[in-house]
Amino acid sequence: MLRLRKYISALLLFSALSLFAQDEKPEDPKKLTDALNRYLLVITALEKERDIRSLAATKKYFNELINLQSYYTKKGDLDGALAVRAKIKEVNIQIKNIKLGKKATVKESQWISQEANYTASSVFEDKYKPLSSLLSFEGNLYNKNDFAFCTNVEAKPYIIISLGKSMLIERIEIQNRVRGSQKAAKGLTIWVSSRKSANFKKIWNTENVKGNYRANFKTAVKAKFIKIGLPSGGQLHLAHVKIFGW
Repeated sequence: MLRLRKYISALLLFSALSLFAQDEKPEDPKKLTDALNRYLLVITALEKERDIRSLAATKKYFNELINLQSYYTKKGDLDGALAVRAKIKEVNIQIKNIKLGKKATVKESQWISQEANYTASSVFEDKYKPLSSLLSFEGNLYNKNDFAFCTNVEAKPYIIISLGKSMLIERIEIQNRVRGSQKAAKGLTIWVSSRKSANFKKIWNTENVKGNYRANFKTAVKAKFIKIGLPSGGQLHLAHVKIFGW
């Protein structure tokens, strides 16, 4: 039971900290942190220990989230406000569950890229156009199930994945090409942005050459567009990409 409490607490803390994925902070983050700590103390207690204190602490956390949403709205950061709004809805459900005497649930990250779209910086010989199977994991790949797209040999080849809206990203899993040489992926890098035309921010890169990569983020990253590519010249071809978050 103690191990379960620690696991739930860690997930809840990660979820709350994900609200601060960007550089901007609210004016008084200590209030949110204090509310979260009180919330964690009671929300992970045994069912028989639940009483009015758990409801009060959860409501306090809920109110501080409302304040955070208002802060983002006043600053004109609608993406940030929407991300906080999603957390508000989650905590509101927990308030209702406590009132009904139900056990609180923790929202786990979901596969959010299955129906996303993407484009490539170029198409090699105009015959390896981007296949939807890169993200959907449905259908075949080129070259006897080797890769889902292939760029020209160029300076900084890349693909840009659009999630359709800004979301919080917990991790990204990438499968290198399957049958051919995987060395072309050396230096693989991930950048993110809330706007396709804006500057992309680098959040992960590796010099290792692997068949499969897993980019984990200690604090969830808010983004609508995910750019995966090479920081220098080369050719990019990958088999699959899977993005997890909320």
